[in-house]
Amino acid sequence: MGLRPLVDPSEPLDARFVAVASGAAAAFAALPILCELLSAQAGVLEHNISVDVATRHEQGARDSLLEFAELLRHLFSELDQARSEQGANLVIVMISSLWTHCHPAPAVRAVYDADPSFAFMGAEFEDALCESLWVHLAGLVAAPRTGPAPRA
Repeated sequence: MGLRPLVDPSEPLDARFVAVASGAAAAFAALPILCELLSAQAGVLEHNISVDVATRHEQGARDSLLEFAELLRHLFSELDQARSEQGANLVIVMISSLWTHCHPAPAVRAVYDADPSFAFMGAEFEDALCESLWVHLAGLVAAPRTGPAPRA
């Protein structure tokens, strides 16, 4: 991901949040096939492969996530390794979920077109991802911790 040239790690936090969120959102929006595959990965694709293929896929996915986590650590020195890995993983979850919601089935799209009040998730993918990434990054930095999330 070509975020390094877009973000100066010495800039104020808010500027880095904006640069990373908008840069990553634009980069993923420019790769619709990747986003489509990510959205189908856990629910469909992983149910139709052998253990051998799953092992190779998981190794590649892990390597990519660790590389992305390292990039997040470089851009946000406020994050430790565990927090940046958690952040990278959740970015992929966001992409897969938002892609599906921003590209509804034809019948659902027809409902949105007929009555826009139903289109609460009808945002453009890049805009929705940018906003979600900004909130996610701000939360990662604002509440640094390790271990599982606290529960009530």
